[in-house]
Amino acid sequence: AFSQSRAMEILAEIGGERAVETLTRVLSTRNAKQGSEAAQLEAFKRANAAEALGRLQDARVIEALRSAATDERWLIRIKASSALTKLGEDDALNGVLEGLGADDSRVIGLAISELRLLKQTQSLVNLERFIKTVTKSGGENAPLSPAMQKNVNDAVHAVETITKEVGGLATQEKNQIEDLETPATETAEAKATPKERD
Repeated sequence: AFSQSRAMEILAEIGGERAVETLTRVLSTRNAKQGSEAAQLEAFKRANAAEALGRLQDARVIEALRSAATDERWLIRIKASSALTKLGEDDALNGVLEGLGADDSRVIGLAISELRLLKQTQSLVNLERFIKTVTKSGGENAPLSPAMQKNVNDAVHAVETITKEVGGLATQEKNQIEDLETPATETAEAKATPKERD
């Protein structure tokens, strides 16, 4: 699996027509029987191809990646959405963000990892909401599993990384998004003086 991944990385570095055709073909190949071990290997191969396509900076790969971004497998969906985001398709970031709401802690971990690498300021609100929601749900009566606790720790690290990379812009944009998501009545109450509230 590692050698295949490395081979695709090298192909992406070389670029050109051959890289586009080969990686697109690998991404689109679905021959293995669903549920089999071969299907698992095929999924990893396709995910590696999606990641490599994101490095090509070639508009010809967008159609194939958009198709893969609707795949039934989270691994491929997230990798394809991440690749599209790297290619400037801003709406594709939603495909990565959706992974934060998955039932599988491994999928959540993958989404957090991709968001940290993408360093998109739009991710901050979602990551912080994930941290608050999961931390709140996990208490003395229902402690977080080790896997989910790791996800929370990784999400905190991702927020720190993104904020450090983009600085004040991240904080400003995050506040703007929060303002948009906050109902007008709540905003007015928050800004009101104690006398006005009475």
